[in-house]
Amino acid sequence: GNVHFVSCDFERENWMGALESRSNFDKSLPTVFIWEGVSYYLDRDVVKATISEVSKCGNGSCIGFDYAHIACFNPTVLKSTKSVGEPWKFGMDPGNVDDFVKGCDESSSGFKLQVLDHLRYEELKDRYLAKYVGGGHIGYLNDFGGFLLLGIGSETPSSV
Repeated sequence: GNVHFVSCDFERENWMGALESRSNFDKSLPTVFIWEGVSYYLDRDVVKATISEVSKCGNGSCIGFDYAHIACFNPTVLKSTKSVGEPWKFGMDPGNVDDFVKGCDESSSGFKLQVLDHLRYEELKDRYLAKYVGGGHIGYLNDFGGFLLLGIGSETPSSV
């Protein structure tokens, strides 16, 4: 693999432009982007713009990212995150994911940005948290939002 660390302020610069100008990145090649723990802190338009850039990458490219459920944006959480200098700005309703993704798709290659997987907390617990012999989970995970895997490909996604 070929891994490069390229710093970028998502709210002030085009991250794809930064990646292309500060490395030998070729966006025509299939690429996997892992974007965890970032979307909460950005404005909705910045999140959409970030994902839109992935939609312009080569067929087979994908981005995996987590998001907060809009219901988590209660006054206590908003005050708490703001007080530590990291205010939460972006969240979405898991029931509106498809509409959100459609609004991010700027592909022009004949391929389409699509949801390959949408994991909610119950699926994440079942898939990734170990269980006691009696079946209960070792660890705790609440309904924070979800994890999305979006990919560039043909109209009908293959099974993940």
